[in-house]
Amino acid sequence: MEKPAYNELIKQIEELKKENAVKQRKIEELTKAYEIAEEDSEILNLFLEYSPIYFFLKDENVRAIRLSRNFEKLLGLPLEVLLNTQMHEVFKTQTAKDRDDLELKLLKDNTSVRYEDDVIGRVADTYKFPIQLKGKPPYLAGYVVDITDRVLAERALKESEKQLSELNRDKDRFITILAHDLRNPFNSILGYLELLTKNIRNYDIDKTEKYINIVNNSAKKTFNLLEDVLMWARSHSGKLPFEPQKLVLKEAYGEVIESIEHQANEKRIAIDYFEPEKTTLFADLKMLKTILRNLISNAIKFTHTNGQITIFAQNNENQTTISVSDNGVGIEENIKNNLWEVLRQYTSTGTAHESGTGLGLVLCKEFVEKHNGKIWVESEVGKGTTFTFVLPNTNNQNIDIKQPKSKSNLQKENEMSNEEQQKSPIDPSSEMLILKQKLSELFYYETSKILHILNNDKTQNEELIMWKKDVENAAYDSNEKKFLSLTKI
Repeated sequence: MEKPAYNELIKQIEELKKENAVKQRKIEELTKAYEIAEEDSEILNLFLEYSPIYFFLKDENVRAIRLSRNFEKLLGLPLEVLLNTQMHEVFKTQTAKDRDDLELKLLKDNTSVRYEDDVIGRVADTYKFPIQLKGKPPYLAGYVVDITDRVLAERALKESEKQLSELNRDKDRFITILAHDLRNPFNSILGYLELLTKNIRNYDIDKTEKYINIVNNSAKKTFNLLEDVLMWARSHSGKLPFEPQKLVLKEAYGEVIESIEHQANEKRIAIDYFEPEKTTLFADLKMLKTILRNLISNAIKFTHTNGQITIFAQNNENQTTISVSDNGVGIEENIKNNLWEVLRQYTSTGTAHESGTGLGLVLCKEFVEKHNGKIWVESEVGKGTTFTFVLPNTNNQNIDIKQPKSKSNLQKENEMSNEEQQKSPIDPSSEMLILKQKLSELFYYETSKILHILNNDKTQNEELIMWKKDVENAAYDSNEKKFLSLTKI
């Protein structure tokens, strides 16, 4: 009896050993699985902490129960504050309350949503969706991706595409205008050259000289236009040298007026230059001459025959103010703002049907601003226009260029002076001296300018009237000796 019982006991022990071995293997497997799970959890936590994607999990009341650690940096709050709370409990804004209400509705309707959102000044791509675990209330899961850089890049790309499209459109428009404005003077040049070629032996010297002058003037206009185009292109490509130096304004003006005086003579327009004292400034000579040439040419273009253009210049502290005024057609208010932009340039024909691209005024603005200066325009339709620009007269780049409140301090002073002269008796000798100063800058054959100066003087003094008549006769007769004698100071 004892032996069977012993054997049974041994058998039970063996079975227990087997069961124990199985359980041990299960324990080892569970331990290993637990270690793997712990490792996976640690990897997931690290991934969530350093991932550029923000993950979240919320309970049935949309309270955060799991957040990736990078939310701390995004929202500027520790996870301890963000967990187990609804969003509006932390941020206390209507926007946060609206988001909580949306999330509750998603859980109730078992639906998902994806949208772009503003999160603390950043653009976020947000995706929210419910998940259901067996036997548990639904959770709301989701992620947020910061797409600010992408959105900004897309916006910049769209803006660049828009600008490129506008540039291409306006480039075509500009080339069309440029081609038209180049064709006109070339038509004139070719036409008159053809006449001269065919009739060189038939025309007298006066007619030949007349046609040659027309060809010469047309060629100069074309050259100036091409010069503007070249300077504009070089300026925009960064290849235009900028070499400011101390300059005497009147010397630069003299070179400019010599090249465009024929334009004024064709329309019998008088150009006067006034400066209370020697005007100096610190500027790039080529750019300064381009500014003056374009402003004066523009004034000639929009001034009627027998009109008047006046250049005022004066040094004021660290800056020089220069204005170019005309008594021409003036500029409408809605056109003024487009004068300085090549892509929105408004062009119109001059009083003698002159054409133009408007590029000259664009260059003026760019070159003035290159000097840290300012330029502006004031105009009244039917009465005339004044372009004024201010440049430094020192090499100090940090000076604050100030824009006078009036269209031109010099012009106002001149107008006030004229009013005072009209109200009070004028010393004839002083008035004659003023007239002689103006006339001494002219040549005896510049009849229209001489007459303009004389006619603008409204004196009633008989001696001065007789003197003016003698000067007028000398100009009409092209009598150089008599003109110089009468205008000698």
